[in-house]
Amino acid sequence: MRKNFYTRSITALIFLVFIIGSIFLDKYVFGLLFLMISSASLIEFYQLTEKGGFHPQKVTGVIIGGIIFILTFLSANKIIDDKYLLFIFSFIPFIFITEIYLKSEHPFRNLSFTFFGIIYVSMPMALLNFITTNEFTYFQFSYKFILPFFFMLWASDTGAYIVGSLIGKHKLIERISPKKTWEGLIGGIFFSILTAIIFHQIIKEFSIITWIIMAIVISIMGVYGDLSESLLKRRANVKDSGHLLPGHGGVLDRFDSILFATPIVFIYIKILGKI
Repeated sequence: MRKNFYTRSITALIFLVFIIGSIFLDKYVFGLLFLMISSASLIEFYQLTEKGGFHPQKVTGVIIGGIIFILTFLSANKIIDDKYLLFIFSFIPFIFITEIYLKSEHPFRNLSFTFFGIIYVSMPMALLNFITTNEFTYFQFSYKFILPFFFMLWASDTGAYIVGSLIGKHKLIERISPKKTWEGLIGGIFFSILTAIIFHQIIKEFSIITWIIMAIVISIMGVYGDLSESLLKRRANVKDSGHLLPGHGGVLDRFDSILFATPIVFIYIKILGKI
């Protein structure tokens, strides 16, 4: 137990250093890191579906997912015009055409999971690029949203674990995740809001309401992101999505919360974030 705790802690610390370091070092470092994280997560997703008896276009899906991330990175950082994002739609017929030549017995199942992996993993990861650079950062790569985003998410996960372990009694959705409780969810939201208040003191140009709403959204969507991945793992009858991260399982296990939180935060920044 103690050895596993130390292993988890060291792995988490290394990842923490890499992510925070990439944010402050350079936009290209950040882009490269999350391109690798996105690709690894998508590979693990396809491996989960294969264990469930399906056969998505793994190589094609990962390549397309990578191209989507690169296009959004270039667009968000104003390296290319936004119109080039339209190329994303050209991938739809390409995946269908590829499936024709594979001569599979269940082509529509394979197509469904190929597309679903891209929508579920690649697109939310790609949207991270628009959280690092947007109208509030004058379309310059900045830590002002992305760093608080990660810290609020981590605070929510940590708070939920601590509170749930100490006083958690009422199960959230026991059939999917027996360890998650309502007390843990509330604790996660509280820790996330506390983190938001701290960042409000550092980044003063955004109102306290903006930060608190973001904290609540990140906490709730993060939990549902985790529950959704647990649902996939139960279908595949596995405990972890992979074994790349010692003590943590797979990359998808560690970034499943981001997949649901990112799109909502992106929408909030674009539409409602002027509070």
